[in-house]
Amino acid sequence: MKKLNCLLLTAVTVFAVSCNQKPAEPKQAATTIDNTLTAEEKAGGVMTPEILWKFRRLGTFALSPDGSQVLYTVTDIDVPTEARITNIYKIPSAGGDPVQLTTEGGNSPQWFSEGKKIAYVNKGKLIVMNPDGSGKKTITGLDDFEIFSIAPSSDKIYFTRRVKLDQTANEKHELPNAKVRIINDLMYRHWNTWSDYSYSHLFVATFNGSGVTDEKDILEGKKFETPT
Repeated sequence: MKKLNCLLLTAVTVFAVSCNQKPAEPKQAATTIDNTLTAEEKAGGVMTPEILWKFRRLGTFALSPDGSQVLYTVTDIDVPTEARITNIYKIPSAGGDPVQLTTEGGNSPQWFSEGKKIAYVNKGKLIVMNPDGSGKKTITGLDDFEIFSIAPSSDKIYFTRRVKLDQTANEKHELPNAKVRIINDLMYRHWNTWSDYSYSHLFVATFNGSGVTDEKDILEGKKFETPT
């Protein structure tokens, strides 16, 4: 009887411990995607949708101030997981071997400081680095922006940011629990996204290579969209 009780106590203990264990966290998407063609794909000699998606997508490019180097982006897409990552490369404009400058993502590269520095966007942050990819650091004072461009003098920067100016139907009529939209103008929907009652405004600010200060909305209060 004692032996049976011990077995039951052990079983209950194991069950309780197993129930308290935290579930395994989902694996993060890999920062590198291997889209190498398989031997079967090469031997097949047929262009399939799967092979087409393995092709790397060429994106934006930027010529260095002296015209000797070109920055460009390449996007890799992993079809099974739908993961994608865009990285920045550099290649001599006269031809040669490309050099990968980022591995954790990067887009919209731009030269500044007479070609001594490169600025780019990654995960909503503005990052700067040396032309060889070293010395990466995040620019302070700039968040929640869309596109950017640094002045040739490198002391000013412009960027766009969405600014909420319109009231929702809930705010206008004090009905916080109502699920309603009042539509009387365009553009109320773009593809699969509803209007968010905001407008893309153009901002100008001071830039010193490490931080952004004194930003100014040059369309303040205006219900206009800034052209890209």
